[in-house]
Amino acid sequence: MASPYWDEELAARFRQFRYEFAERALADRVIAVAGGSGGLGAAVVTLLARDGARLVVGYRANRERAQALSRAIAAQFGQKLQLVEGDLAEPAVRRAYQSAAEQLGQPLYGAAIFPGDPARVPWESLDA
Repeated sequence: MASPYWDEELAARFRQFRYEFAERALADRVIAVAGGSGGLGAAVVTLLARDGARLVVGYRANRERAQALSRAIAAQFGQKLQLVEGDLAEPAVRRAYQSAAEQLGQPLYGAAIFPGDPARVPWESLDA
C-alpha cells in the first residue's frame, strides 16, 4: 500500500541529489561566518550573500583575502560584508562578532564555523 504522502517525482529528484530551494529564503537574516574568507567558508559566504543574508565574516589573519572577498560580494550582489579579524577563541573577538551583527540591525539568525586547515590540529588532541 502506497503512502498518500509519498511523491515519486520528488523522491526521484532526491535520488539524483537534485534539490529545490526557496529563492532568497535568507533575505535580511544576519548570519555570522567564522573562517568565511577562504575555501569552503568563502563559498558558503557567496551562497548566503546570493540568497540575501546580511553577513558578518570572520578571518584569522589574511586581511587582504577577506577584503578581496568583500569586494567580490559587493560587485556581485551589492552587499557590504562586516569583517571581523581574529581568533574566535578570544573573548574580544567574539564581542567584535556580536557588535558587527548588531550594526546590521537584525538579531543574529545563525552562524557557521569553518576553522581552516584541519592539518594544524594534532591528531592526539582529537577524541571521539
